[in-house]
Amino acid sequence: MPTSEPAPTRVPRRSVLLGGVAGVGAAAFGGTLLTGCSGKSATPTAASGGLKNALPTYSAITSDAPPIKPGSGDGLVMAVYDAYPKDPSSRLPGPVGDGKPTSAFMVTYSALGPPKDQNAYWQSMNKQLNTDLSLNIVAGSDYATKIAALIAGGTLPDIVQVQTNTAGLQRLPDIAKAKFIDLGPHLSGDKVKDYPYLANIPTETWKASVWGGRLYGVPTTRSLFGTVNYKNVAVLEAAGVTADPTDLDGFTAVCQQVTNPSKGIYALGGETGVGFPVAFSMFLMSFGVANGWAEDAGGALSLPALSDKWYAAVDYTKKLWKLGVYDPNTPAMTNAAKASAFEGGRLAFIDDALAYWNTALKRTPGLRLDMRTPFGADGAKPVHWLGIGTYGTSAIRKGNEDRVPALLSMLNYLAAPFGTKEFLNKEYGEQGVTYSVDAKGNPVRTKRGDLETTVNINRLANGPLVLFDTAVATEDLIKQQAAQKKLAAIALPNPSAGYDSAAVPAQGSAAAMQNIYDTQTGYILGRKSLTDLKSAVNGYWDKYGKVVAQQIEQAKATDK
Repeated sequence: MPTSEPAPTRVPRRSVLLGGVAGVGAAAFGGTLLTGCSGKSATPTAASGGLKNALPTYSAITSDAPPIKPGSGDGLVMAVYDAYPKDPSSRLPGPVGDGKPTSAFMVTYSALGPPKDQNAYWQSMNKQLNTDLSLNIVAGSDYATKIAALIAGGTLPDIVQVQTNTAGLQRLPDIAKAKFIDLGPHLSGDKVKDYPYLANIPTETWKASVWGGRLYGVPTTRSLFGTVNYKNVAVLEAAGVTADPTDLDGFTAVCQQVTNPSKGIYALGGETGVGFPVAFSMFLMSFGVANGWAEDAGGALSLPALSDKWYAAVDYTKKLWKLGVYDPNTPAMTNAAKASAFEGGRLAFIDDALAYWNTALKRTPGLRLDMRTPFGADGAKPVHWLGIGTYGTSAIRKGNEDRVPALLSMLNYLAAPFGTKEFLNKEYGEQGVTYSVDAKGNPVRTKRGDLETTVNINRLANGPLVLFDTAVATEDLIKQQAAQKKLAAIALPNPSAGYDSAAVPAQGSAAAMQNIYDTQTGYILGRKSLTDLKSAVNGYWDKYGKVVAQQIEQAKATDK
């Protein structure tokens, strides 16, 4: 199986555009408008505090399976395993579920699996969770529209998966207060110890589930590393490149050395919708651009796009585009086309999530890839932006107050860590049906299991990630961990994490943000001037950004 990381969600362009990955929050830079349950514009109000009191106490579980390479104590760097326990134990504190039917709304980035009556894995999970689970699964491309309609409509499902980085829900704390149950009385502080698998989720991961100072759901863990930069080793070696460049001149030379338009080979590429913002995020980090917000010693926030570092990264990207080392299809390239070009030897560098590594290795046998650590540009200290560390938040709708312990017991089951009996059940299903055991005694999904587990019940919640995949060579897993350690050494969190959800931009901010994106892309392509770009950035900051920054500053100040 993979690292147990959910499939990546697309990175919001506003996040990378201004500096930071998926932790900036839709409200911080303007997203799809859903002001409470009406279409009226909202008057900006201060973001709520209370993050510290809302967060559950972290209580790590020691796995029955000894890792061949331990991870970091904070869960950032994943442990490496090459074997699953032959007789895994259970840490469940008591019965799961209450025997009543349960409905859930969730998002998928995979093809839909068979329906419940034809799905042995789904049926097995119903037995394990002691419920009859009905799922409303929507494709990632439809998610923002579907969840907006769902929340604006009538009765919600029992569990609603909210992706704060893609839903674009404005005034999320107000929506949550009206629609979802505050889980603080059940999970905040030491209360989470009634659910040991949930207590095993690292503190940082919970922050994206705190909206307006209250804990409204259970996170589905994914890597905090967010988006990383990959290199195709074979493409580089074929061009005579055997060492990573350590400065801008060296990287420019490598890009020119690799690029061969007559053979359709280019150093760099992006994807449509996010295009240049993703394709140049590696340079933002090399120039040491702040993650999400720039914060000074006094706690004041400002947009990274106001900094000289940000403009230097944009100018460097413009230079590379003019040199012709970008695939000319970058502004219109799809994610699938980007992956195909990289794995097919036509791109040397791309950005994607950690989960891409194993996915690519299994999809393209013989592929030689590695992760590239940002170098320091022009004397800057390089950084790696940490994301929100979650695929989504499973919130429980109001009206289910009497069922909260039962529903949390189900989510606790799904958050079971590697090495437990419950992890084996929720990731693989039933032995002899959806998985078999290989010569080493490790679980391996059958073809039926590969098909049926795509319903992603195991994505309503999950625990800390590990590096374990029977279809990937152990040395590749060790290489991944080594790359993670390099990124961890320069990791930079978003200072607004856990506070930005209540920031309320005024009507018109989304259009102003779109104008920055369009102008920046036009500047890189030579269609807009630097004056145009600065005007777009400063216009947004003066009219909208300052207010949002002040709201987040206030929330942080009241939480000290």
